Amino acid sequence: MRTIPTVDEAAALARPQDDIDSPELRAQRAIEPLFVDAHRRAGLHLRTPQDVAADLAAARQRSEEAERRAAERDIDLRLAYARAIASGAVR
Repeated sequence: MRTIPTVDEAAALARPQDDIDSPELRAQRAIEPLFVDAHRRAGLHLRTPQDVAADLAAARQRSEEAERRAAERDIDLRLAYARAIASGAVR
């Protein structure tokens, strides 16, 4: 039966991938495939940087659309008020 490696064992197995390196980062890189596999087996989806970027882009688009609709409503209200003043309904 295979056991989950300790942080020190995982750090010893991991190879440094960049200049910024520590036992914790090496351990994280060594354990990440196990983590991803466990999530897949559980039916969960890990968010990738691309997922986050797509969500941010969608949120920005929704925000811009909401701002545009709010500006259009403001213009419509101002026009309706101006028409009411012009027709003498409002003083």
